[in-house]
Amino acid sequence: MKSIPVSCSYRALCCELVDRLNWPSELFASEYDRCFCKTCYPVTLPNAYQGNIENKYPIIIPRNWMKFGLKIDEVQAKIHQIWDKWAISYHGTLPNAALSMIKHRQICLPGDTLLDGTQLTIRPGHINGQKAFFTSPTIRYAAQNHYSTPLEFTSQIDKCVYTAKIVLRCRQMPGTFIIQGETLNNSQIHGTDFCDIIPDEQIEWKTDKRGTVVFDGLCVRLKRVSNQTFNNIIDQTHFNQNNILN
Repeated sequence: MKSIPVSCSYRALCCELVDRLNWPSELFASEYDRCFCKTCYPVTLPNAYQGNIENKYPIIIPRNWMKFGLKIDEVQAKIHQIWDKWAISYHGTLPNAALSMIKHRQICLPGDTLLDGTQLTIRPGHINGQKAFFTSPTIRYAAQNHYSTPLEFTSQIDKCVYTAKIVLRCRQMPGTFIIQGETLNNSQIHGTDFCDIIPDEQIEWKTDKRGTVVFDGLCVRLKRVSNQTFNNIIDQTHFNQNNILN
């Protein structure tokens, strides 16, 4: 993997956003940080690769995202051979739900109480009654607005306003999740798949088994905007909002 240039302005902006979240520094493993902007990961590099011969699931590159490494339990990683055998997937969410899951070191399901005392509920428009955790092998699907709510972020570096999205990168134990089709009706509306590697019929993973998902990365994407108003702002007031499942 190509190293991140010191002069990468996109990484600097993403670092500013993560600093604004004010998460404990002990959660992060900076040696695993990777930037996938056009400079750090040019278009000449592959969109996907096979991580290990024992892992049948392809690793799809999160282009235009910055991944911040998260610490995981190395004993658990060694016992279960997480780095070699577990599949990589993505889970779109909001900062407070993400932080609670990372601190708990396990997935949160609808009805769970987060560390801030709020209850995780199912977002309007999603299928009711499904007490499950959803991921995708491609970040393009996990980052859809139904899962990862756009947030407003004003940078102090360049004074510009950005839409920010947060997605957790996961490692999932093979054989513990159901592979199913997308539930956003994308193919019917747009006539094309979300991803040119994973078909829509296999783009959503569903599990209700705690302990079979670990989080090894916090992925951030920023897009500059202008003359646009957002309801979700990355500041302390945001963390007091009701939590929703994404």
